[in-house]
Amino acid sequence: MKAWLKNSFANILEYSGLNAFKRWLRQNSVVVLTYHGVIPRELIKNGEHLFEYRNVVTQEDFEQQIRFVRSRYIPLSVKDLFEVIGSKRKRVSRPYILITFDDGFENNYKYAFPVLKKYGVVGHFFLTTDFMGSQKMLWTEEVNYRIMHTHRKKLHLVIDGHAHEFTLRTVPEKEHASIRLRKILKLQRRSVIEEVLEELRQQTDDVATDELAPDRYRFMSWDQIREMSQSGMIFGSHTTHHFLLNNLTAREVEETLAESKRIIEQETHEACEYFSYPNGEKENFSERDTRILMQLGYKCAFTQIPGFNEPDFIPLRRYALYRINISYFMSLPIFKAIIAGTWIH
Repeated sequence: MKAWLKNSFANILEYSGLNAFKRWLRQNSVVVLTYHGVIPRELIKNGEHLFEYRNVVTQEDFEQQIRFVRSRYIPLSVKDLFEVIGSKRKRVSRPYILITFDDGFENNYKYAFPVLKKYGVVGHFFLTTDFMGSQKMLWTEEVNYRIMHTHRKKLHLVIDGHAHEFTLRTVPEKEHASIRLRKILKLQRRSVIEEVLEELRQQTDDVATDELAPDRYRFMSWDQIREMSQSGMIFGSHTTHHFLLNNLTAREVEETLAESKRIIEQETHEACEYFSYPNGEKENFSERDTRILMQLGYKCAFTQIPGFNEPDFIPLRRYALYRINISYFMSLPIFKAIIAGTWIH
């Protein structure tokens, strides 16, 4: 569907009152939004590199979105989540909303944090702790970056004993190859992913990862994190390394959850009680992982499974809470419809 047609339809949903009706039906439910990066429009590289910004929103759009949710929803801190949904007070007139960020990019501090402060909204930031203060790349980001920037026309990779070929002649072919390779790797053991990454680096040795766009790829420093924490922002774990929990043994899961929690508490002097699953789809975590989270003292965990958290089910799903991902190609009318539930994302 063309963009203008999508926006026209989304505007109909807003001005017809359907979005408002859906919000009314969802009184007392909790909508959780996921962001990754926030960057001013002028700093986003368009053209062949736009695919790298698919999980980024512009600072201008982000401010519009926060202004809107401030007027139509009740912004909530996860610290108050279980008290609010467990209270016996009368129904509220609007749904609750939580704003979350995954990974820990520095653009969260530079461009999202000022907007959140301006509108009095608490942000929840899930940190990949080994990367804080660095410009190292998450493995998923490195796969994408190397494929999108190499001048090679083909890749030949052996993954867990199976040969795969990836054609890279055009930008669409590169995008398809990136999606396909990351999808395959997300189902592999950590050791397999590391082997494939090393082979990918050798086959794309024309790509220099020391020339990364800092506003896109640099991570927050601990000084920045402490400043945000002192201003009321909340920090949780996103593992130490961003390997998906289904890539790991039980021992590796326990180690990364315990270590990331320890580091965040040491650096912020605040309890780290909340977790966000890397990738966060239903195949990326299991009951094994929720048991470990509980044993380590995490109070809840967020998936990337789209949906709305109804109050009666939140205590039952506290380690598998739904979230809605907010991406670059989302206009304000579509954003309004998606978070109201009138538009399937």
